[in-house]
Amino acid sequence: MDYPHLLADVRAVIQSQHASVHLVGHSLGGKVAMALALTIRSCCGTLTIVDIAPAAYRDRYTPILRALRSINLESVSSRNSVDQALSSFIPEPRCDSSC
Repeated sequence: MDYPHLLADVRAVIQSQHASVHLVGHSLGGKVAMALALTIRSCCGTLTIVDIAPAAYRDRYTPILRALRSINLESVSSRNSVDQALSSFIPEPRCDSSC
């Protein structure tokens, strides 16, 4: 899913109800609600956004996902071997039960 698809889905639901709605969006839903309110103003009467700002955020996850994809799961024998393989990509140690 991407923003255009999410916007289309939400707009379709709103239009099926034939009513102006109060959109409440949290996190990704907040981004979708803001984009919907800006691009299709007639869809929403009011808007509440929780836990997100209309700003670009630094991508913190792509490097982690690349590191995880680099692990050959068929060749690892323990959690420690995975931790060692990931340590060159992810400098923070994993959280143990004391976290």
